[in-house]
Amino acid sequence: MQIEPYAHAVTQWPPVGRHILAQHDAETLIVYQAFNPAIASAAVADQRLGGGGFSLTRMSWDPDHAPDGRASPRRAIQLGLRGEVLGRFAQEWPLAIEDITPFVVAQRGRVGTPDLQVPVERAVALAPDVAARIGADVH
Repeated sequence: MQIEPYAHAVTQWPPVGRHILAQHDAETLIVYQAFNPAIASAAVADQRLGGGGFSLTRMSWDPDHAPDGRASPRRAIQLGLRGEVLGRFAQEWPLAIEDITPFVVAQRGRVGTPDLQVPVERAVALAPDVAARIGADVH
């Protein structure tokens, strides 16, 4: 996981609108998801989702927020995965699963300081038809 100072990261993000922010390249996209410790431990050990009480039911991600919990005027997409897509997301698509809890805990104490670090994320360039289909803004 690449990291950078939060103060720099926010200068690289669209300030408002509907965007997908991610650490990505042409082949991969990093997804961050919070799970309870049992699910997280099983996922890291198995390098797949499915153990520790993980349920293949619809999932969604929260809207975008600043590190201190304030809502951002920028909106993050909420993915509702179900059925075959959720199964493939959980079992086939992960290239690696890593528990970044220690990093998050360490950064929590740095919120509001210039020492706060965050994963490097940039807006994902979407084809206009894809952006229109999901209601995303084109940047």
